[in-house]
Amino acid sequence: SIKDEVANYLTPALKRTENVSFNHNVKDILKRTLDLASKSGNQNILFEHLFLSVITDKNSNVQSILEKYNFDINNAREILTKLVQ
Repeated sequence: SIKDEVANYLTPALKRTENVSFNHNVKDILKRTLDLASKSGNQNILFEHLFLSVITDKNSNVQSILEKYNFDINNAREILTKLVQ
């Protein structure tokens, strides 16, 4: 059901393709992810870095989608912050 929820935010062109468009917002998330990995001393980007960047992004609909499914963003942020340090 989360996949269907995300699809509601996609343009019709994106629904028909498997390719991800790297617009400005996606590039910002990837940049923050790289910064998190670098600050934590990791040479590799881990899932935790990416997920933390995504759930804290204020320019996307991710937070509102997760809140509909009672996902505790604040708790996840705290846990992920500890994991990436």
